[in-house]
Amino acid sequence: MIKFKEVRYLRVAIEREPEAVYAFTSNPENLPQWAMGLGQGVQRAGDHWEVKTEQGTVGLRFTPHNKYGVLDHTVVLADGTEVYVPMRVMPNGTGSEVMLVLFRQPEMDATAFARDAGRMQNDLAALKALLADPATRVDTPDADGRTALLHAVLAQQPAAVRLLLAAGADPGRADRAGLTPRQAAQTGASAEIAVLLAAPR
Repeated sequence: MIKFKEVRYLRVAIEREPEAVYAFTSNPENLPQWAMGLGQGVQRAGDHWEVKTEQGTVGLRFTPHNKYGVLDHTVVLADGTEVYVPMRVMPNGTGSEVMLVLFRQPEMDATAFARDAGRMQNDLAALKALLADPATRVDTPDADGRTALLHAVLAQQPAAVRLLLAAGADPGRADRAGLTPRQAAQTGASAEIAVLLAAPR
């Protein structure tokens, strides 16, 4: 017999276009600004990310950039336990809806599950408040000075490039080595990406 985990659906409406919400939220470097439980320090570690939390360092694996607003990620705890967290950004009128699915883990009692749900709902509220400010940009750089747009160009992801440009990402912003998304698009990127970055802005 199939056993289902208890689940809670958390959501928040954000008065910002979905391209901007996705671009900002999909960059792990932005986590300290809104996710209190995962925001004490973020750094890349190979093909995943490591985050300092109250319980120690945990791993994070994110789904690749995509045109569907999918932000699914897996949290890898210190003991190796993996916690899958589905997350989406969806259009809602001229704004956005962000939805997150929280599964109750086998060892978690009802009180702890309710506490985690409350914390994550607070995180979504913080994300809403942050992105309601027009000054919050989608091209916050990582530790190497690379923006989400530059990462998308280097990873050959035209759908993500299109979303980021639509959200206002700057194709002329250089990383610490002086490389801009526009320059990267001219040296080895796909023809589709090169055309997107060559368009005047």
